[in-house]
Amino acid sequence: MAAVTPESPPRVFPREIFRTGVTEYPDEYLKAKERVNERSLTLKDGRVVSYFTDGDKSAPGAVPVICLHGGGEGKWSWLQKTPIEGIYQVAFDRMGYGKSDLLEPVNKYTFVTAYQHVLEIADQLEIDKFVLCGFSIGSSWAMQIACQDKGKRVQGLVLFGLMADAGHPKMDKKTVGKVGKPPKCLDPFTGCCGCIIRGEFHKYVPKNQNYDFKLAFSRESTLPTCKIGWEKLKADPFWVCTKVDSFLAYNRGDALMGDAARSLFNPWMFDISEISMPVYIFQGAGDYDMGSSAPAAPEFVHSMIKGSKMTLVDGYGHVCITGPNELFREQLSSSVEKILS
Repeated sequence: MAAVTPESPPRVFPREIFRTGVTEYPDEYLKAKERVNERSLTLKDGRVVSYFTDGDKSAPGAVPVICLHGGGEGKWSWLQKTPIEGIYQVAFDRMGYGKSDLLEPVNKYTFVTAYQHVLEIADQLEIDKFVLCGFSIGSSWAMQIACQDKGKRVQGLVLFGLMADAGHPKMDKKTVGKVGKPPKCLDPFTGCCGCIIRGEFHKYVPKNQNYDFKLAFSRESTLPTCKIGWEKLKADPFWVCTKVDSFLAYNRGDALMGDAARSLFNPWMFDISEISMPVYIFQGAGDYDMGSSAPAAPEFVHSMIKGSKMTLVDGYGHVCITGPNELFREQLSSSVEKILS
């Protein structure tokens, strides 16, 4: 497992991060990145995956939790100020984000391959059984992996800002409208107007690399239904910087096009109603994101997965539902404890 030698971003940002007042990485944040020791591994197909781990795997009762980030971001969204007690955290850049290789053609990368790759990552880190934690599009990965695994190695799911399968045969048109689903003509690979989405996804890349995160933060920072979460985020430079590094990992438009094709434009490969393991859902009551809109998206998933537990968090939207804060840490740790009980 060769160590990654990253090109360090500048300590001081080229601009203030949108509506946060944050202009540089604090010492606390940089020390946390050193603690988790970013490195890489190589899959059987030769692709390189960049990851970090946090916590003591050998500690009595430590539970491995593999974290799957959302679309248009990367592994640093999961960075914590200190390890979460009782959890051995693994976070990696999904394929095509950050320092992980892009598997081409991206529209041929399926949830079957994603499952195989997650198992390979676990194997190389000498992890047998584990919990999956997913955010946004990462939640679709978690659910589709769970459908295939059937509890052989995945012990349970903890989902934040989850997406619903708007192509599911049991989702009626009214619910589809509430959840949010783009028109098929915009599919970046098969749509007659797919060039529009392809252009937009590629256009976001230079904006992110120039620390222009207006698109990511504009709604979260203005909607009254997201105010509690946003105020907490902008008051915490460490938390803001997890978003900065996470959004900088959106450095190729192709990865998001693959995500969109798998999770937004087309029905998912596997029926989530077949999931029988413990599932805990935490959704911002003010979540507005396409495919994740509350309460429709979490309510649908909750209704499909028997025995799942759902919590709507007042005052939170999409972007702020995860982070290096006590609320997220308690939600994750308590869910993991219940999964194993």
